[in-house]
Amino acid sequence: MLVIPELVDDCRLRCQLCWNAKRKPSGEVMPLSLVDRIVNVYRRHWIAWYNWGDPVLHPDLGGVADRIKNTKSIISSTFSSSLSNAQIDAIRSFRTVIYSISGMTAKTAGIYHRGIDYNISRKNLARISPGLANRLVIRWLCHPENEHELEQCRRMANDLNASLDVVEMTFSVEDQLAGADHNMLGHRKQTARTCLALDRIPISVQGEYLLCCHTRNVLTGLTIDDEPSLEDIKQAKLKHPLCQQCRDRDLWRMYF
Repeated sequence: MLVIPELVDDCRLRCQLCWNAKRKPSGEVMPLSLVDRIVNVYRRHWIAWYNWGDPVLHPDLGGVADRIKNTKSIISSTFSSSLSNAQIDAIRSFRTVIYSISGMTAKTAGIYHRGIDYNISRKNLARISPGLANRLVIRWLCHPENEHELEQCRRMANDLNASLDVVEMTFSVEDQLAGADHNMLGHRKQTARTCLALDRIPISVQGEYLLCCHTRNVLTGLTIDDEPSLEDIKQAKLKHPLCQQCRDRDLWRMYF
């Protein structure tokens, strides 16, 4: 099981297939009191502190880092914002740091990651990686226009003693239901027999349990104040009409 709390409902990028390219995020941030509650409830599980937003935009990332010590916490970003030394130290404290990138040049990276400051992104990677005791993952978002740079990315990951995670492009369930298509979409080989999203628990900045990471912050009707069991959360998802449509049409196979 993977818990996915949204630290910040904001992002400075407008990536081509991302929901944030089509809306204005609220800019809300998760209060530290809610971070504490999530850690207390889900300490035994892996916790990925990002969903649609960029977690490094949280105004007290150091406070978050203090609270996730001794947990299996993950942070992911392009790290393309100007970051202080304190923010870099906070990032390095997460059990797994995922550097998300889609190009080895500014021109290629900007095809998908619209708005990225590629130079800052690479400089921040160089500040995060040296002597990192925790796990570093280079997440390569692949599409037809960056395939020629994959091997260069692979060499970079090897030089940094990092894992390489090659990810094909997807978009939201709502886009699929609307019949949308895009030349960047991948054609992944299906390995899962059932939808794995049922075992992933996204939580909004306000502590609301969301339906799925592949939908646009759809509410289940449950909040952390309800203290639901894992089975309660799963049943709330299964009963939701959007989840039913996705399963009936096997749309989840795009993601797993």
